[in-house]
Amino acid sequence: MLCIVLYGELSEFSEMSLFETKYLLRPQYINLILSRLKHHAITPSKFASAQLKTVYFDSFDLSSFNQSANGELKKIKFRFREYINPDSNGANYSLEVKIRNGVATDKIKYLIYNKLPIDYQITTFNRLLNDLRVLSKEDFFDIKSILRGKIYRPTCVVVYKRRRFDDRFNNCRYNVDTDITAYRVNKTVELNSEYKSGRACPFYIFETKGTQPKLFPKILSNSRLIRSSFSKYLWAMIILDKKNKVPLL
Repeated sequence: MLCIVLYGELSEFSEMSLFETKYLLRPQYINLILSRLKHHAITPSKFASAQLKTVYFDSFDLSSFNQSANGELKKIKFRFREYINPDSNGANYSLEVKIRNGVATDKIKYLIYNKLPIDYQITTFNRLLNDLRVLSKEDFFDIKSILRGKIYRPTCVVVYKRRRFDDRFNNCRYNVDTDITAYRVNKTVELNSEYKSGRACPFYIFETKGTQPKLFPKILSNSRLIRSSFSKYLWAMIILDKKNKVPLL
């Protein structure tokens, strides 16, 4: 169950308990999935598609990675997301902290509309937080209370494309993430740099996100989707560095 507190714009999912389920999708079935969703679901008038670049952060001892790799009940994830060529009136970035404790998950998300300098370099999540505080006039007290002075540095970048659909009858959203590629970073991330030699994910991701559990659309029955707890961050860290192991696999 996911509880999102969203800052910066109104959302039908703001401060609401959500259920989130992910499925692996083989690329050869993407046209079938999109065709069914276009026909039976609603394509929103705004933010129906996007290209996203997400910078993930971790501590020196990779506490976030190890929490996920070891299957721990309590997990925390820090990330900064850039919306490439956003829709008009859309945010340029989002700053997010995701905390999972057993089956309950809290997500703090701030939408940032002002742009950082074109040559801006991300060195730590902590410094980024301070710079965004000046840029957006937000205090970020909730995120600061979670950091508690611990330093989180960028570990990898994941770029992908997202298509979004809304259910016609339920308060549920469907996301389809394609062309997922992971890139290694070397201590800093230059905001507007172009990345090369990335590692592509062999799967696409279909995700349901709604206020009720088990809202899998009947229109996608027999569509060869595979239920999964896939994490883009965990996958990226493993595929980019063989030293990162997952004991449970």
